[in-house]
Amino acid sequence: MRVITSIDIGSISVRMIVAAIENEQLVPVYQDLQMTRLGKGIGKFRRLDDEAIQRTMTVLKKYEEIADRYHSEEILAVATSAVRDAENGDDFLYLIKMKSKIHARIIDGREEAKLTFQGAYHSLGAVDPVMLIDIGGGSTEIIGGDRNQTSFLASINAGAVRDTEAYLKSDPPNPSEIEELAIHLTSLFCKHINGVNRKQYQTLIGVGGTITSLAAMAQNLTEYQRNKVHQYVLTMTKLESMTDLLSQLTVKQRKSISGLQPERADIILAGAIILQQFMKQFEWDKITVSESDILEGIILQYIQAESMNASKEENE
Repeated sequence: MRVITSIDIGSISVRMIVAAIENEQLVPVYQDLQMTRLGKGIGKFRRLDDEAIQRTMTVLKKYEEIADRYHSEEILAVATSAVRDAENGDDFLYLIKMKSKIHARIIDGREEAKLTFQGAYHSLGAVDPVMLIDIGGGSTEIIGGDRNQTSFLASINAGAVRDTEAYLKSDPPNPSEIEELAIHLTSLFCKHINGVNRKQYQTLIGVGGTITSLAAMAQNLTEYQRNKVHQYVLTMTKLESMTDLLSQLTVKQRKSISGLQPERADIILAGAIILQQFMKQFEWDKITVSESDILEGIILQYIQAESMNASKEENE
């Protein structure tokens, strides 16, 4: 049995999964998420904040120790929107290289979407074409496809942190702020996904902290339970109800909502609006939530690359 660790260094959180690989099956043996807000202020200052970098490095060192405890043969990490948008993103990656044995790299929005799709599709055992949306802190990835190929892919500069900082500046937000964000999102979706035949996709899959949080909130989970979130079906009716409630509450009031991490209270509304506007525009009435995403995709990509290299060596 092999053990491989993957880490996702996102704009809002840093997440890890330690997975056992046996008979080509990926079985999570340890998972964790820590909110570090690495992307805070990135839209305005274009730089990673020193304090956020230190918070993230502390988490990465902890994750390295956990991976070693499980005798992980590789620690693979990807950095997404915040790091790729930051002027000092390469400096941050160099710091990781110098301070740890984590193999980290920056990936663009297209690869982020492909890895996320691969991880979610594999875990759900899907066979028909599906559409997937991943709402992050600084970007939203949308991809359509099936087991064999992707039919379209888009990475959009809309995210829970980015749009909170840019549009939802009052607490609670003014209706005009929410309307302005909705108009902005409609324009973005039209620009990047115009002409996509939505009816060729059987299912809409959602991944990422915004969507898993909404699934937990919809079920009033006092403690996060992965088995209740994974494959939960969130309806448009329930999403609209929660979004309307969130828009009327202050950040402090949102912190008492069951299923919502207090650290996500200030950005959950923007994330919910992104999902709501997307589903409305493309006429989806429900979304299936997946707990598996880019973390599993990173490991699957690594295993597949190994297999291809081995086959090439055999043929030479």
